[in-house]
Amino acid sequence: MEPGMELTEKQSATLVTPKKGKGKDSTDRPKVAEKPKHTISLTEAVKIKEYNPDTKKLQATRAYGKVNFQTRPEETSSEYARLDKETDTDNILELLQKDWKLTRPNLLLSVTGAAEEFNCENRTRVFDSIVGAADSTDAWIITGGTNVGVMKYTGEAVKKHQDTTGKDVTTIGIATWGVVKESHRTKLTRTEKEIEDAKHKKKKDNSFIWANLRGQKEKNSLGSYLPPKELPDPNQTQSEEEGADLNPNHTHFILVDSHVNNKFGGEIDLRSKLEGAISSNWREVNPKSSKGTEGTAPLNGNVNDAVSPENPSTEGELLLIYRLA
Repeated sequence: MEPGMELTEKQSATLVTPKKGKGKDSTDRPKVAEKPKHTISLTEAVKIKEYNPDTKKLQATRAYGKVNFQTRPEETSSEYARLDKETDTDNILELLQKDWKLTRPNLLLSVTGAAEEFNCENRTRVFDSIVGAADSTDAWIITGGTNVGVMKYTGEAVKKHQDTTGKDVTTIGIATWGVVKESHRTKLTRTEKEIEDAKHKKKKDNSFIWANLRGQKEKNSLGSYLPPKELPDPNQTQSEEEGADLNPNHTHFILVDSHVNNKFGGEIDLRSKLEGAISSNWREVNPKSSKGTEGTAPLNGNVNDAVSPENPSTEGELLLIYRLA
């Protein structure tokens, strides 16, 4: 086991259970109720793993938490997690709900297209319409997450909408980990000390919760105790380094480890499976959360030539894909 991989240990602490007897244990002290096991965050339970090229084996992911892009306010930090390409979609759904506190959307708007310049006479209106549709229908937008082509323009429209209306639109970038700039991958990877400090803070915090609020479930994931990582804003700085930048206007990033560097497309299969799972297999962790409704979102403006809705993976339950040429 590598240093810092203690995350593989079972993370549920309980009070000492007294020996069986008529209300008392062997020391004649009153019986103490066993502390209920807390809900373990996904990253702690090690259901999210990354590929180790040295050992050629999977290990608990060390790249997760929050990332802040320079020149952006700290409160706009984005959630991120590196995970293996074979990760079970049920585990990712658990990540979205337990760690990232997301509730099921009414609609998925999956925006796809080449990672190159998108030329369209009504480009601004196309992307503004997609973001407006997402806001009005309580939808999520899913893109490839990098700062090029349709992903970049989607991010710009999201920021414009937020600046204009004050409303956030959940925008998830699903990118291949190996195409992200190497220096950025290094920055996004947690050190052993960071993980240990976070585990200590969480344990201390949860002990306080148990001592003062009996029976209250622990709400914070381990990632919430990790300091945000910081990356340069690619729209403000220039770099000659090979590789892709992440678009700073996405709210979440799923970084798919395809075991290969500098090769695009390693996320495609998992993205398709995840979109289908969100559409048809979502199970609410919190039964009080709204399950949303099904439907489609009309786009405002004359964008028929640029936008083509398709639905290859979910039998039309929830997913609407806009494939931009």
